[in-house]
Amino acid sequence: MATISEPKMERPSSHRIHLNWNLWVSDHITKNWGLTLWLVVLTVFTVRFTLGRLEATPVTTIVILVAWVVSVAATVYAELIHRHMAVTLWLRNNLYNSITNIQLTLIIVLGLLAAVFGLFRYAFETASFATTPTTNLRADVASVTGDTYCFNIGTLAAGADQLEETSQECFPRWAFAPDISETVITETTLGEEPASFCFDTLRDDPENGRTCFKSTASNPARYEISRQFSGANWGAVYANVVNMMVFRFNRAELWRVAAATILGVSLTAVSLFVYRPTFQNKRTRRTLTYIWLASPIIFYILLAGSPTGRGNVFLNLAASFTEWVSSLRDGFMDESFLVRGLTERAETARNDVIGNMGVYFVVIVGAAGLWALNKYINARYPPQIGESEFTRVGRILVTVLTGLTAFLAFIGVINVTLLIFSLYKLRPLTRDEFFGEIQPYASVLMVAFILWRFNKYIAAKYPPRIGESTFVRFGRSLLKLSVTILILLSFFSVLSIIFLIFGLFNVPPTTAKGLLREVVPYLIVVVSTIILWGINKYLNNRYVAQEGEAGTRDTGRLLLKWLVRIFMFLSFFSMIIVVSYLFSYADFLVITKERQAFTPLSPDVDWGGFMLTLIITAFAIVVSFPLGVLLALGRRSTIRGIPNWITYSVALIIMVLGLYYSTRPLVDNARNNFEMVVAYWPLIVPVIAYLFQRVWKGNVVSGFCTMYIEFIRGIPLITVLFLSIILFPIFLPPEMEFLKTWRVMWAFALFAAAYLAENVRGGLQAIPQGQYEAADSLGLSTVNKYRLIIMPQALRTVIPAITNQYIGLFKDTTLVAIVGFLDILGVANSIAAQPQWLGVRREAYLFIAVLYFIVSAFMAGYAARLEKQSGLGER
Repeated sequence: MATISEPKMERPSSHRIHLNWNLWVSDHITKNWGLTLWLVVLTVFTVRFTLGRLEATPVTTIVILVAWVVSVAATVYAELIHRHMAVTLWLRNNLYNSITNIQLTLIIVLGLLAAVFGLFRYAFETASFATTPTTNLRADVASVTGDTYCFNIGTLAAGADQLEETSQECFPRWAFAPDISETVITETTLGEEPASFCFDTLRDDPENGRTCFKSTASNPARYEISRQFSGANWGAVYANVVNMMVFRFNRAELWRVAAATILGVSLTAVSLFVYRPTFQNKRTRRTLTYIWLASPIIFYILLAGSPTGRGNVFLNLAASFTEWVSSLRDGFMDESFLVRGLTERAETARNDVIGNMGVYFVVIVGAAGLWALNKYINARYPPQIGESEFTRVGRILVTVLTGLTAFLAFIGVINVTLLIFSLYKLRPLTRDEFFGEIQPYASVLMVAFILWRFNKYIAAKYPPRIGESTFVRFGRSLLKLSVTILILLSFFSVLSIIFLIFGLFNVPPTTAKGLLREVVPYLIVVVSTIILWGINKYLNNRYVAQEGEAGTRDTGRLLLKWLVRIFMFLSFFSMIIVVSYLFSYADFLVITKERQAFTPLSPDVDWGGFMLTLIITAFAIVVSFPLGVLLALGRRSTIRGIPNWITYSVALIIMVLGLYYSTRPLVDNARNNFEMVVAYWPLIVPVIAYLFQRVWKGNVVSGFCTMYIEFIRGIPLITVLFLSIILFPIFLPPEMEFLKTWRVMWAFALFAAAYLAENVRGGLQAIPQGQYEAADSLGLSTVNKYRLIIMPQALRTVIPAITNQYIGLFKDTTLVAIVGFLDILGVANSIAAQPQWLGVRREAYLFIAVLYFIVSAFMAGYAARLEKQSGLGER
């Protein structure tokens, strides 16, 4: 029997190379003469650039070359055998997919490293961070020990020959440079003979590390210093950072800038959390929105102050409020109106007061009993049809008696309150006296709360049962009685605490710095309470309590809960202290002839630096957005235009009146043919009317918006700024003044509104017509249609364009330097003109570049967050 054997299939090797060399060369090198020439030029440039980097940084370049060669070889081999790893596949698809990209990858990596290392060397390794210019430094000999020379280096005190802010710096003998310095220093006695010598601690770097000393014969013990370095001089930036931020802003009022900054940053940080789609508390979101709407007024008062004057409504309201607060506090402390009215009934002894209170307590308790009895009778025996007259009269009598007793109880409550107030004598208290006297009352409140919670816990854990022992029932009754007594004592303790609080409101008036210094510890307690409360809430939501959980976790929950309660108790008194200091600060802000709420500042003089840049940018963004949306809607408006007969009639009337009243005098006074032609300008009015009807069909809104947008977009921003500075005052009445700062801010806002209008119009055009029809089918009004349906979709579409425009607007604020303002760029230019920092330019510009990049990156990041939240590009 023959056996049939299956032929053996030879399994191909997994490492077999698949490559048609001729085809690869023809596709990647010799496909055309342009590609070949490009590869030759690129290869020559790559080799020369790599050799140059090898000479500059040999170690780093060799490491990069090795990594590049290994990665290229691994990727090529994996491609030849068609077996890629994740790394080689990513390299093949993104970096090494052609000969050009392979070489460009090496060039880019070496170039980036060269830039990073060069910047690091310039900005840190060879940089100077001294805030005192070298020309202002002087040195005295400190000590000479062996081969080490030490000097005390500092600055000269004003009007004295002593050095201040000194620091000791030592140099080794081998650092003498050049060699003649060693001869000079060995042949002279330091501090007694004039000498000139140098130390060079970085011999390998000819541009850095050299420090030279020179003294004169008139004062051989005092040396002038000169240093040599090629890196950045960050001391100039650090010494002028305040000028770059606020420029001429009153240094005594810098706390206002700090307060405005803290307010802006705080509102922004809270907004990032509150305005998230996952945040569900609408009341908090609405409150934050109201704060944002009120923030411009707050920022204005902080940065510009409240100028005095009868027309300043906000100032008058603030003055009235602060005066009322001051009089209210003084009234409490001097017993001038409320306390005197409450205590004038009697200055009686404590026992007399308690005796008089008994009658009123009986009335109050009787009224409560009658009210409960009346309620019980009506619930137990409700009125019915056909009941006897005697029953109805009884109901009426009980109701009337209850009403009369309630009235007497109201009088009794007033008398009890007056008697309680008569037990107290308000007096001013310091903070230490307040804490000393409040401790017993606070202890009563704490013990009462603990006993109340313990009684509640016992009642829930061990509820009353039938047949329990007399001892247990007696314990329950005793605990309830103790709780009742302590709650009654807590009532009087609360009253005592209230009067102590009133006594605490005698804190002397304080300044803003004093207020901040005093309230910070108490605010830390309040913030810690909020943090602990948030942690407790998060842990309870994250790890829900379960039956039978470990005792350690249960104990931890209980400890954290009680810790939160203790901190809340402390926060209560901390807030009392804070409020008392705020009252004192309100008293400090009372406007008098000698003192104003906020010192008025002139924006034209006091605003500058980066603060001016941010103010102009914020104002332009806030104002230009609604204006741009309105302009976009106006340009697209299709409202019914002015009819032709009205337009042409008005145009003819204007032409006739112009020919009669304007043309005749102009013709009589014409000196040449050009003036003669100009005199007949009214003849153009019908042409304008025809164009108006032809282009816009009488739509005034669309015509105005279109002309405004096209006019603004047709001129550069610098022209708009010059128009606002030079031409705008011409249109104002002679007695009216408009600050240059406001004119520039409005110029930026109006300029940005025109460009924003076109961005929004593009978004409106991207909305399908079906959306408009769907909104109309729902019966929405025009306002609701655009507010709820159209504008959200249109603005969502143009978020990248609006962000790009606002970033450009932020950077264009540097143009204010041309019209006489000194923003941060103008201050940077002035730094280079200072004698002590002569020629220091690059450092200030680098600092400005980083600052602009940070703000622009924040704007771009927030826009990207909005895009992600709105699903732009995803749905």
